[in-house]
Amino acid sequence: MTSRWLVDVAGRKGVTITWRTFSLALLNEDQEPPPELLAAVPDLPARQSLGLQILRVVESLRQADRNDDVGRLYTECGHRIHVRGDPPAPAVLEEAGAAAGVQDHLEARDDDSRDRLLRASLDEAMDRAGPDIGSPVLVLDGGARGGFGPIVSPPPQGDDAARLWEAVVALHAIPEFLELKRGRTGPPSIPGRG
Repeated sequence: MTSRWLVDVAGRKGVTITWRTFSLALLNEDQEPPPELLAAVPDLPARQSLGLQILRVVESLRQADRNDDVGRLYTECGHRIHVRGDPPAPAVLEEAGAAAGVQDHLEARDDDSRDRLLRASLDEAMDRAGPDIGSPVLVLDGGARGGFGPIVSPPPQGDDAARLWEAVVALHAIPEFLELKRGRTGPPSIPGRG
């Protein structure tokens, strides 16, 4: 949802998005998933496997300096997984890759040598945003500091999207700022999902 907000803001504010990877599977690889998570998401292993394949393709595209294609692939995968609710299967990446025009990089999905790039990107996010974070991590203008979030549900649009952007920029400019959080009151609200 944060990516949809950023895409909206980018068009309104002339912001350039540089897409990076953040692997929750790698972040949590030494931890057993909580039973309540496995109960809520019984296909978690399949989701993590598909996520790893998608991120390997993203790193392949990044190495080829195809940032716009990364954004398109991310959008297409997100639509299939989160909006349509497709099961985590290889067809998701095949269809999303075709729709994004990145079929020439899909072979990277099985290339585990790219995992070092995933770890490096994860380590960089942790270095910039600190411990005890998740995805997304937002770093402004290649800055030395970043932050976890914002988490939005549903993603704001229009004037609200612009106001949130301005608030995030202002908070990132204050070195002493650490965290701002509200408790979740329900599942994510995903536009377009029935």
